Amino acid sequence: GTVLCSHLLEWRHCLSAAGPHKLVIELQGVGRRRQLSVGVLHGDIELRPAGPVTGLVPELGISAQIHNEEQQRTEVMRQVFESLDRWWANYHELYRTRHIRLFAQTESSLFLPVTSFITPLEAGRALDSPSHALRWVSLIGTEPAASASESAAVEPRWHSLPALWAKGRATAEEKALLLCSLLLGFSLDAWCCLGTDASGLPHAWVVVRSRGNSSKPVDVVCWDPRAGQRLSVDDARYLSTYSSIDTFFNDHQLFVCHAGAVARTSFDLTDTRCWLAVPLDTESSEGLRLYPARQSAPFADLRPRKWTLPLEEEVMEETIERRMAGIVRSHREAAGLSTRFDDHLS
Repeated sequence: GTVLCSHLLEWRHCLSAAGPHKLVIELQGVGRRRQLSVGVLHGDIELRPAGPVTGLVPELGISAQIHNEEQQRTEVMRQVFESLDRWWANYHELYRTRHIRLFAQTESSLFLPVTSFITPLEAGRALDSPSHALRWVSLIGTEPAASASESAAVEPRWHSLPALWAKGRATAEEKALLLCSLLLGFSLDAWCCLGTDASGLPHAWVVVRSRGNSSKPVDVVCWDPRAGQRLSVDDARYLSTYSSIDTFFNDHQLFVCHAGAVARTSFDLTDTRCWLAVPLDTESSEGLRLYPARQSAPFADLRPRKWTLPLEEEVMEETIERRMAGIVRSHREAAGLSTRFDDHLS
């Protein structure tokens, strides 16, 4: 498929209407066609169930709140960009030939730190395990990467996850972002790697450490969505598969690798001989989230879903699970035991 446009619908305007709120939205293209109009969307949006008329919010108040949020986000982005731009000016010459990325753009030309493109993503009942996640991501169609000259000239453009799923294809970097998000959703210590493969060409994959900064080579595994395989760092094939790790990041932290070859790369991120920490604070990362996490933070509200049978299989499974949890809770309470279920672990 081809993504013609991408638009974030602001639904809060319907809080000022007693009935359906009419929308007329001019849709802009994506990527280089962002300045071109591709059509107009006419629609109605209504909040269900409808509340009392006395509960309506003034339109001026809604517009003011949205405007303030946009201004705050713009100011945070300006501060982050200026800060990192000054910081990177001191190191840029040392890494001119390396695959270093600090920022990227969405299909809507939204300019963000690369950490904003990753979020802990729960797969729910769609994917049973991390291995299933790797298999699913590897089966997504692969788009050819931009040429080296194009990559060096502009910031990369990475599709947001909804746009990626709608398109049904992804670049190697976009696949690594999706896989890293899913593995974080399984509570693994996952990091997205931008580096080069054995041929010296730009590549992207995911690294999972089982013991954090104390991890030895046997504790570190590369999850490669291009090949659909896992490869331990202590495997001899590791050195013949990748040649360098340049940028290393997850949803909160971003590092630049000093080592020019994977053979000299340590996975202890506190080792300043190998890693250069990018000064991106947690508060700024939260303020520039691409995917909201209001329901069950830090896990994104967004999650992949599979096509269900006409019998609403997922609803039936959740109903059975709730009834079983109720039976277990009643039995334990009768014995004087307190019970608490963790929705994420279930």
